[in-house]
Amino acid sequence: WSSAASDVYKRQDEAEAILMRSESGTLLRWLDSLPEEIVQDRPSLCAYRAWALFLDGQPWDEIKTHLVAADCEDLSMSGKATALHALAAIYQGRLTQAEELSRQALQGLSEDDILLRSIASWNLGMVYLSQGHDQKGIKALEEVARVSQETGNLMVTVMVLCNLADVWFKRGQLHEAEAIYQRALEHAIDRQGRRLPVAGQALIGLGEIEREWNQLETATQHLSEGIQLVQNWGNIWAIEGYLTLARVQQAMEKYDAAQESFVKAQKLAEQFDVTELDDKVVALHLARFRVAQKHFDAVIQWVDERRLRQEAALEEGLEGEIYNNYHIRIYERIVLARLMIAQGQYQKAINFLTLVIVAAQNAGRVNLMIEAHILRSLAFYAQDWADEALRAVETALSMAEEGGYVRLFVDEGQLMK
Repeated sequence: WSSAASDVYKRQDEAEAILMRSESGTLLRWLDSLPEEIVQDRPSLCAYRAWALFLDGQPWDEIKTHLVAADCEDLSMSGKATALHALAAIYQGRLTQAEELSRQALQGLSEDDILLRSIASWNLGMVYLSQGHDQKGIKALEEVARVSQETGNLMVTVMVLCNLADVWFKRGQLHEAEAIYQRALEHAIDRQGRRLPVAGQALIGLGEIEREWNQLETATQHLSEGIQLVQNWGNIWAIEGYLTLARVQQAMEKYDAAQESFVKAQKLAEQFDVTELDDKVVALHLARFRVAQKHFDAVIQWVDERRLRQEAALEEGLEGEIYNNYHIRIYERIVLARLMIAQGQYQKAINFLTLVIVAAQNAGRVNLMIEAHILRSLAFYAQDWADEALRAVETALSMAEEGGYVRLFVDEGQLMK
């Protein structure tokens, strides 16, 4: 016991450095090897364990147990816990509370707490983006990336760059997004030049772009490597990796493999109970796959459970607690439109897609606008409305040209090819 305590005393300052290298799995294995009473006696180790568990996608009740042990009268320790509560609030769509908690964390954390101060600042940038304040959010994230890079905080540097890349991806500017992901990869290496676990997030982002550009073999390689890397850091990012890999496998007509990838994503989403958003994202991707496979009964059940036929759902604004529901509804409505087209309900699909285009434009989701115009074209064509179909596809092509979109078109079959 005394030997373990001595080892902890010598190495406890390394916990932050381990997390900054995104080696959460390494940190958890070290902490699990120690007598529990030694860890519980050191609030900073409890806080870092909570962070590592969060990134690993573990249940919230287990995470909170360690946050309670870390949250003592010491203001700095309280700040470590508050920063994580702020991040959880973002995942849950509680943006006002997330902003308040992030500011509290910054007030409580010391200037020397490089990792968690950067995460609290990152939280604020994400809140601004989520509230629709894009320029303010981008500026905040760029500053966090700069400071994190200067202080050797590799994990946050790469995470923030990936967030910025995602902004450009959703805006339809795929080449800009690719360049930022590549920049993130350049930072995600250790002193020996080996890729750190956080590099997996950038590789998964690149895989999504490569999938859209129809570079399916390269996408498969990057996604597979990315998933493997993040397993030693944050399983919550593996969910996105498996979902994108499933779409690649579907494009390659490897349907059994795609189904297996969906199952893996589902298991991870169910384990991570901080938010229901990941479960909803997995469900809508699976529903889209099932529409393509003509498994309509399961999709209809999903539509009814999510109450997607209520048109008022997309009339809601972007404020406050409904942020996650509003944005997920846009994606879900596109799947519903796909179901309607598959079942021959063309005019209903057109009506729904009109709502989707307005909502996607308000949310700055160019990728969704392109997809909606493509689907409108298919619905018009199915009714022999050739002029309307041509105008819709021309609009989609015009919006897609800058980003070089391919799969959004060829995934719709021979007619679009």
